[in-house]
Order: sequence, then structure tokens, then C-alpha cells
Amino acid sequence: MSIEAGVILVSIGIFLVIAIIDFDTRLIPNVLVGPGLVVALALFPFGPGSEWGIGETYIRTVVGALSGFGMLLTVYLVAQFMGSAMGAGDVKLAALIGAATGFPDMFGSLLLGFVAGGVIPIYLIVVHKRSRKAAIPFGPFLAGGAIVTLLTVAAIGDWYLGLYT
Repeated sequence: MSIEAGVILVSIGIFLVIAIIDFDTRLIPNVLVGPGLVVALALFPFGPGSEWGIGETYIRTVVGALSGFGMLLTVYLVAQFMGSAMGAGDVKLAALIGAATGFPDMFGSLLLGFVAGGVIPIYLIVVHKRSRKAAIPFGPFLAGGAIVTLLTVAAIGDWYLGLYT
């Protein structure tokens, strides 16, 4: 197993644990997000996109973390103003996702999370007659988007770089 694959597996493991806990408790524990962010920042040079070099990978991971945090902080503040129930844990999780997937790949990851977080609850309401007021945790959808991104970005990047070698 390559170092890159190991880093991806560690990141996926962190996201799976966070998703399961959030699904069960509707809380994203800081005790996982904080250390996960430190691990993502420390290991990113060996993860997806490591072919860019140490300097650029650190820039991509820091910009990804800040962008993810900023985007979901904006959504969180608007949701609070509108009376919606998005949690602050989702904002911190977005920073972790940004650090683990890097810039600009975190945009695709968050987009996948938002799409799944919108489509699946609509399906549950229509098919399973769930109430529109039923609380559905958003963290598992965000974590799922990160996992899909981590699993596909390396393959897409390898394919793309293979076009020029």
C-alpha cells in the first residue's frame, strides 16, 4: 500500500466515525474534528495531490480548510437568521473536509454533500412519509461527499496526469 492510500484510508476512517456519531447523536464532536484537522494538515503532503510538491500541497490544504470553513460559516449564519437548524459542528467539519481534500477539490466534496443532503431527505419525506420537520443530521452527507471525493480525486488526477506523460 502506498503512503497516499494510507492517508486516504485514515481520512475516510475519520469521516466514517464522524458520520456515524452525527447520525446517532446529531452532534459532531470537537474531540474528533480538532485532531482530525491536525492530522489532515500534517499528512496532506502525502495524500491526494502530493505530486504537486510540499509547498503547493500545504497551500492547497490551508486554503481548502479556510474556504470550507468560510463557506459553511456563511450558510450557517444565513440558516440561523432564517430560523433553520444547521449546527456549528457542520461548519467545523467543512474545515476538516477542506483540509483533507484540499483546494479546489473541497468544492466538489461540499457540493456532493449538499446535493445528497437535499435529495435524500426529499426522498424520505415523499416515499416514507417523514415529516418535513423531522431533524436529519447534515454531517453524514458532508462526510459522504468527502469520502467520494477522496476515493475519486486520486483516480481522476492520475488519469489527467497520465495524459501528459
